[in-house]
Amino acid sequence: MSGQIYNPLTHQMANGTPGYHLYILEYPFGSFTPDQPAAPVTVNCFMAANATIALPLNVSAVPVFRFGDDPIDNPFTDPAIYGPRANSTVTPTVIRLTKTTTVSENEISTGPNYPVTYILTLDIATGAVVNNVTISDLLSGNMQFLNMINSSGGNFTAPNSTTRGGIINVTFGTLVGIAGTDKTVTYRAYAPEFNSTSQPVINPLTGLPSSGPNDSWATGKYGNLTVTDNGTNTNYNITLRSLSIQKSVLDLNGPNVKPTDTLQYSIAFQVSDYFQFKDIIITDIIGDGQSFLSSFIPYLIINTNGTTNNITFNSSNYIVTHNNATGHGP
Repeated sequence: MSGQIYNPLTHQMANGTPGYHLYILEYPFGSFTPDQPAAPVTVNCFMAANATIALPLNVSAVPVFRFGDDPIDNPFTDPAIYGPRANSTVTPTVIRLTKTTTVSENEISTGPNYPVTYILTLDIATGAVVNNVTISDLLSGNMQFLNMINSSGGNFTAPNSTTRGGIINVTFGTLVGIAGTDKTVTYRAYAPEFNSTSQPVINPLTGLPSSGPNDSWATGKYGNLTVTDNGTNTNYNITLRSLSIQKSVLDLNGPNVKPTDTLQYSIAFQVSDYFQFKDIIITDIIGDGQSFLSSFIPYLIINTNGTTNNITFNSSNYIVTHNNATGHGP
């Protein structure tokens, strides 16, 4: 009740707020130096059932070197060293919406051949009864709704095939929260040639990229209280391009990369349905510590109008330039 509690690791009293809980997390490190990478800790907590909705709860953390300046547990001559307190809050809610997409590197080329799939995941507090539940998603004028893949049993309304932008609404009525995900809504959209004001989504003369912002939110009635989630996890902004490119890597020797492993890089690029290019050159910089595998012959896969063409490069199709005499590095 005094706001103080004994810390058995530092042998000191810790100050706090009466009614709060103190948790002590000990890193499995004997020491930690300034040049080491950050070592984050993830703590999972359950929200109390009697927490007040929309009332922020305080959470704070204090870093401590328990042994002080030396490696000996001698708190009376060399007390623990405390860092600055980091403060945050968590706000209790009964409804939470998370939005993700299938887009790689947060970009797509324009045109119906490059649809993006949006996934809206609704979570309701376990056991909570929420009425009039609605998931809403606002597409910008640079995007065109394509089709609903899964409305998770809800009734939905969406823009027609000629309306750029607009709102997708999915209504569920009354939901009782279960453990884990309650509802998942999935739909597809793409970036058309012209936006909702009949202007080009991408300038046809420059081909410079534009953006496809997207916002979503969930609402419902919890008793007499209207609850809404329209936080940062419900928004998404995709870069729309005339020519886009993504890179991925696969370790052919297993999931954990180690010296002598063979890494296979894949580069995918997409040309907008509304543009054409020639003389495309792709430059890939190999990081220091890697060497190009000269025995591997690069190949190209082209997908056009449902037809797939596999092309094996000959030596005139690619150039490998080393930045030093050893043949390592870019």
